Amino acid sequence: MKRRSLLACFALLVMMSVTAYEVENSVFIPPSYYVGDRVELRLTLNLRRDGKLMVSELPDVPQVEIHDILIHQDGHQAEVRIFFSSFQVGSQTLPQINLGAILLDGLRVHTSSLLAEDKQEISALQGQAVLPDTPLVVVITFGIILAVPLFIWLIRRKIVPLFTDLGLRVRQYWPYHQLLSALRKLDAAAYESDMRDFYFRLSREFRLFLSRVLPAVSMTASSSEISRVLEKQSLTPVLTGLIARLLLQFDAIKFGGKVVSDIDKKRDLEKIKTVAEKIRAALNHEEG
Repeated sequence: MKRRSLLACFALLVMMSVTAYEVENSVFIPPSYYVGDRVELRLTLNLRRDGKLMVSELPDVPQVEIHDILIHQDGHQAEVRIFFSSFQVGSQTLPQINLGAILLDGLRVHTSSLLAEDKQEISALQGQAVLPDTPLVVVITFGIILAVPLFIWLIRRKIVPLFTDLGLRVRQYWPYHQLLSALRKLDAAAYESDMRDFYFRLSREFRLFLSRVLPAVSMTASSSEISRVLEKQSLTPVLTGLIARLLLQFDAIKFGGKVVSDIDKKRDLEKIKTVAEKIRAALNHEEG
């Protein structure tokens, strides 16, 4: 008899807990979820008796981790938010959740499967796929292989001769440029310089120019020796004779006591400049 009374009391408590509330609305956020996703189940409850809802402890559910339960109650209206993650595909019913005044029961969750949605079987292991951008790398590599011989040909046929010609022109112009620079200094001091000192400097600069453009000419050679060397060069006889006469004229002024005026100094500067230009033009024509 006593045993029947206990069973009756237990059944009454269960019925009271079941009928103590009504679920007006339930929403899953997001509506579809998969294994491991964090999900919110939001319930709107209409309480049929007085009592305060509270969470004493989070329930321990197999294959489901309940992260938190939040309750907002206003009289007989309550919103319960259950945050959970499911680790089992398919549908399952959560056990009772004790909220103090009520026992929340009959909650079902359904965890979707990606494989089921795609309707594909698990594929067998495949070999290593082609690396990203492999076609682009192949095209670039092939282009480099083709470009290298073309680049070498371009350097040998175009760039090297261009720089060689440029270097030759610089070497040809540099002695002439140095001579012009020296002649400008002599011209600036023509009226103030001593006659013999002026022609010593003029003769030295002219000989230096000749030794730079004609390696066979020595700075220490006499005027007669230079004349004989010039006859073996590729200069015209007229130009060779003009150079020889200038050198002999300078020697006559330096060593023979010949006297010249300042006007003669200016005239000789122009002669040297003209002869140097003719020598440079003759050598350029020969090498061209």
